Amino acid sequence: MARRTTQELAEVALQSALRRTTQELAEVALQSTLRRTTQELSEVALQSTLRRTTQILSEVAILVASLPLSETFTGTNGAAWNNDNWVTSAASGGGSVTIQTNRGRESGTAGVANSGGRAVSRKGGRVNQEVTGDLQLCDTTEPCRIDLWLRASGDWTGLDTPTDGYGVRLPADSSTAQLIKSVAGVETVLASATWPRDLVLKSWRFQTLGVNIRFRIWNQADAEPTTWLFDVQDSSTGGVGVFQVAYVCPTAPTGGTCADYDNIGGNDLYAALGSASPRGTASGTVVVPSVPPPSGGTGESRPARAVRRRRRRG
Repeated sequence: MARRTTQELAEVALQSALRRTTQELAEVALQSTLRRTTQELSEVALQSTLRRTTQILSEVAILVASLPLSETFTGTNGAAWNNDNWVTSAASGGGSVTIQTNRGRESGTAGVANSGGRAVSRKGGRVNQEVTGDLQLCDTTEPCRIDLWLRASGDWTGLDTPTDGYGVRLPADSSTAQLIKSVAGVETVLASATWPRDLVLKSWRFQTLGVNIRFRIWNQADAEPTTWLFDVQDSSTGGVGVFQVAYVCPTAPTGGTCADYDNIGGNDLYAALGSASPRGTASGTVVVPSVPPPSGGTGESRPARAVRRRRRRG
């Protein structure tokens, strides 16, 4: 009788121990499952947040790129150009791109060939675009030049040439300006003309509209002329591109040399004309609607033109 009672008590104790062990194991498993589930939910939430953040950053980048170009170069002397508007670089021989007296300055280096500064607009590429601005040479003796480009693509493939685009070349030491095109990095001169080369502040207007490429430049203090320095038709470079500007010295200058810029504004040319502009398709094909080019007069608006009062150089 005593043995049976002892055996029954032992069985009860064993069953109790088994139940307690099973319960503890279940609690451990539940806690482990909860931790794993919490971790997985955290990872999912983090991935979702990262995806959304990436999407927002992409949307912001697209928005910034699509805004009109508007630059007044306000800043401390020696500061960099506005990073929202420009990607700047020195030429292969060195040089600089800085702000000086609230103007943008590109400088060559004394005694160094292939020196100078270059800038590529970050604003959205367009086929039909108008860019306006002011410029001023620091001297008219050094073997250097200003290059202005529209429909430019491929960054800089040479000293001051994009892979593709239309450019206006204004030499500091020559009164002969050139309208040039670059196709796959090969330059061709489309036209030449005499430009008003001196140390006076100039205003300029540069347009690409379909096959029409036009440019004019005049003393900033004077009224805008009704005629163009260059007005040609060419269909070699019809793709989407941005505005680029450079001041470079292929031959070593004897002293420090530069070009200053101010009030650069650019926009879709069709927006200035009140029409929708064609944009490049994925295949690179561009459909240009039948919209006549603006008149040769001064009626074209200056898109995104800065309103700050211009200053004469002292």
